[in-house]
Amino acid sequence: MKNQEDKGYSTRLRKAATIILCAIIVAGLSAPLLTVSAQTLPGIIIVGQASNSNQQNSTLVMEVNQTFTMTVNITDYTQLYAYQVVFKYNNTMLNITDVTFPSNVFASQSAISTSYTTLSPNETVASLTDLNDHFGVGAVVQTLVGPTGIDVSNGILFQVNFTVVEAGETTIHLSTVNDTAQLVTATSPPWYTFMDNPDQALYGGENDIFDLANATLVVLAAAPGQAQIVPPPVAAFTAKGSPAPKNTLILLPNAVGSGLGTSVLCNLTTFFNASASYDNYGTITEYFWSFGDGNTTVVKATGSPNDSLITHVFTGVGTFDVNLTLVAQSGPNATQISTSYIYPITVDLAVPLFDWMPFIYAVFGIIVAAIVVSSVRSAMRKARRRRLTQQKVSRMDASEQPPTETATT
Repeated sequence: MKNQEDKGYSTRLRKAATIILCAIIVAGLSAPLLTVSAQTLPGIIIVGQASNSNQQNSTLVMEVNQTFTMTVNITDYTQLYAYQVVFKYNNTMLNITDVTFPSNVFASQSAISTSYTTLSPNETVASLTDLNDHFGVGAVVQTLVGPTGIDVSNGILFQVNFTVVEAGETTIHLSTVNDTAQLVTATSPPWYTFMDNPDQALYGGENDIFDLANATLVVLAAAPGQAQIVPPPVAAFTAKGSPAPKNTLILLPNAVGSGLGTSVLCNLTTFFNASASYDNYGTITEYFWSFGDGNTTVVKATGSPNDSLITHVFTGVGTFDVNLTLVAQSGPNATQISTSYIYPITVDLAVPLFDWMPFIYAVFGIIVAAIVVSSVRSAMRKARRRRLTQQKVSRMDASEQPPTETATT
């Protein structure tokens, strides 16, 4: 009896252990699914707007004495409490005139502490220079006075107004923890961009890691009345031919051709795609195609993705240098033509193969018919021979029988 109780107890214990082990395994498998979540990296976005344009861009084409505004935005930040944004610029080419806070992310907050552009007493913005790379430096600092921050999905931190004082090219960029601004002395604390959050656990207090993919502003400036010095747009395209029809033989021109470029087929549609073309300093307005066979096409850009797509049918064989030239508007009064992109296209000839199948089918049909006819004739001959044999046997049997006696009365 006692042994049975011990066995029952052991059985219950094993079941309980099994249940606990299964629960632990399930919890271990499900815990990552419940606790791990992706967090969007906060981003800083910089855009520029010239005084004579309503369009905001990451590149501005200017003239000396013109003004522009740089807007600094913050995205996807939880509980923003304070920020310090430090930016570098060419202070021999650009002057800062003022800093403004239109529709600022802190605009609805009643208590704000603000300082900007002067990093130490008695220094003007233009005189602040990084001791390492000799760039001009500007800074804007804002702090909420209170225990909590605000959530920002997308908002303006501040705007800086510049005046172009010298022709040239420069890029305004943020000073980060990896590219600090060393001011005053070489041993003074470095300046860089960061955000503060009152929740120490969320970002560790000071956050200096951002998405900076759109955190630069390029300024190109020419002297008044002179042509803009703007890099040309970049032209590029790919070509793809229609597939060869069935039962065709492809003949290569000039034996193997040049061995370069893309091979397509004569009298079939070739598809060209120039979506890889771009202009970092303006807007593409025209695609000028020269197909190397005497045909040209001009496509006016409308902003549609189809602007960069075109088809062409080559009617002769050989190698043709297809040329794409872009025309771009790179400023209010500046038109720039790109360096042409030339790509060799080898056009092959596809000729139909002789289709032997109908003849093979016909010969096969004749052979089958001949076999059938021969088989029928053979069967008929055999049947005739059997019939004649049967008739002969019947006659022989009839001749061997004795004569029949006639009864008399």
